[in-house]
Amino acid sequence: MPIAAYILIDVAPGTGERVVKELQKIAGIKSAHRVTGPHDIIAYSETSDMSMLGRIVSSRIHAIPGVLRTETDLLVD
Repeated sequence: MPIAAYILIDVAPGTGERVVKELQKIAGIKSAHRVTGPHDIIAYSETSDMSMLGRIVSSRIHAIPGVLRTETDLLVD
């Protein structure tokens, strides 16, 4: 069963649209949208295991210019 997660992303002002476009290029990211509320972007991810999810967040998402911080919430049902 794949690991499914929502990744809540805070970005620097003016970078949201570009960050979403970069997120959509990452294998394992199924969708990414700018949103209102306490975070700037919500991405949905499905990966084969926790290790892959960790690599996507730490190596790919945090490498995108403008990304300030992330919070990853795993789906449990």
